Amino acid sequence: IRIPVVPGFNDSTEQIASIAAFAESLNVSQIDLLPYHSGGAAKAERIQGSLEIIEQSRPDRTLMQALRQAAASQGFNVNTGE
Repeated sequence: IRIPVVPGFNDSTEQIASIAAFAESLNVSQIDLLPYHSGGAAKAERIQGSLEIIEQSRPDRTLMQALRQAAASQGFNVNTGE
C-alpha cells in the first residue's frame, strides 16, 4: 500500500498506526510511506488551469523514520520514499 504523508493531515504516528491496522485486514505485507511534495504543481496547473496546492513543506527525515517505526511495529516491511 502506498500512503502519501501530508503534513497536518496524516503525519502523526497515531494516524499511520491506524492506517497500518486497517492494512492488516487487507493481508498486505508492505507499506510505502511517501513524503508529500508539491513537485507536480506546475504541471497540474497547466493541465487543470487554476489549482489549489497544499502549501506545506516536505516531512523531515526524523518524522518519516518515526512513522516508519509506527507501521513496522505492526509487522510490515516499510519503505519511506527517501
